[in-house]
Amino acid sequence: STQQIILDRMPRSCLHRRRGRENYRSSLPNSQTPHRLLGRVYRALNPRNLFLGLPTSLRQPPIASICAQDLSLAAGPFAFKIKGSNSIAGATAAARSPSKMKNQNFVSVEICAGAGGQALGLEMAGFGHSALVENDSSACQTLRLNRPQWNVVEGDLRAFSGIPYKGADLLAGGVPCPPFTIAGKQLGEEDERDLFPEALRLVEEICPVAVMLENVPGFASSKFAGYRNRIIGRLESLGYYADWRILNACDFSVPQLRPRCILVALKSEFADFFSWPEPHEHRVSVGEALYDLMTVGGWPGAREWKAKASGVAPTIVGGSKKHGGPDLGPTRAKSQWAEMGVDGLGIADAPPTEDFSSDKMPRLTVRMAARIQGFPDSWQFSGKKTASYRQVGNALPPPVARAVGDRIRSALMKQPVNSRKTGTQISLFAASQLVPV
Repeated sequence: STQQIILDRMPRSCLHRRRGRENYRSSLPNSQTPHRLLGRVYRALNPRNLFLGLPTSLRQPPIASICAQDLSLAAGPFAFKIKGSNSIAGATAAARSPSKMKNQNFVSVEICAGAGGQALGLEMAGFGHSALVENDSSACQTLRLNRPQWNVVEGDLRAFSGIPYKGADLLAGGVPCPPFTIAGKQLGEEDERDLFPEALRLVEEICPVAVMLENVPGFASSKFAGYRNRIIGRLESLGYYADWRILNACDFSVPQLRPRCILVALKSEFADFFSWPEPHEHRVSVGEALYDLMTVGGWPGAREWKAKASGVAPTIVGGSKKHGGPDLGPTRAKSQWAEMGVDGLGIADAPPTEDFSSDKMPRLTVRMAARIQGFPDSWQFSGKKTASYRQVGNALPPPVARAVGDRIRSALMKQPVNSRKTGTQISLFAASQLVPV
């Protein structure tokens, strides 16, 4: 209709400044919006809705597959195969109405999942995972070790099809950072490791209600402004409202200065219910986070060390397979660690013991580094020390993922948010102002 054309031509500037537009849409007579009735009929007959109506205890892949087959819902274009099983289930078959299912977990597809930092945070926020795609074998083993029920797809993202997962609520992931880090050549979209095009392909194939992608703050520099705008434009052409923000992990009870550039995009029906998470009032220090681990071996200097380590840590850098063993980053970062009484030249096999001199600086263990990243102690890492540390250092801190995931979930349930103030607005930084990660 003419009214719909007018609506579609209205500006789409940001995620939460379209109240007038949405009110105008809601003022249209129901007779002019027949798609609402058709949508209700489609959702009622949708096999995935029937599947997600099962109790949570029955929605683990093996049992859910049997239930889906018993209901004759496993066949057809919406089916997908669960790795390690001969069963087929339509768990992520087609979109549902999230606002009508407030007591159900939402479903996500995770790309470039790594050791599971973002996936774990989103799980805490109430998102189940229908697939987690990762090409590193050690990281895949970590995911399977901690969550045997997860469908971990090991392989190149370029070979992964999102069509079987069409209709998942959320597509999330941290695409590779080297093309955009200021510590590298910053080749951006010219770098063969850039996977933003693959992420956009999967958005088109899966048609999720929401998208969450993260990268290093270098992606927010003026050098990549055109590329960011093209990504936003592509998402808008697919019916999303999108926004970039830089969030710092230290604002979410993670004892580390770790800014991340995060994209959130939502379908227009839900976009006005989203706002960025607010920083926590208290910042956790390195000493607070690690004191108990420093005392495990009986080190007498732990209390004095805690008082010295009263600040937050510099950014932990996982590095790549091509460059040396594990350490705590470049020279500048090592100097900052030394100011807190930590030897950043390597990673220790165990905490300092009672024989460790109080005049020396202890090194962090992999478990300590994981604490600095916000991982719970229950989360185990597969592989030897170097492989484990790289998994830790390349992860998105779970508390950050949870904070953003909580806001996305609230938006999908159309819960009004009282305050929309938070985060660090993206600006066109000079390269010298960015933290080298």
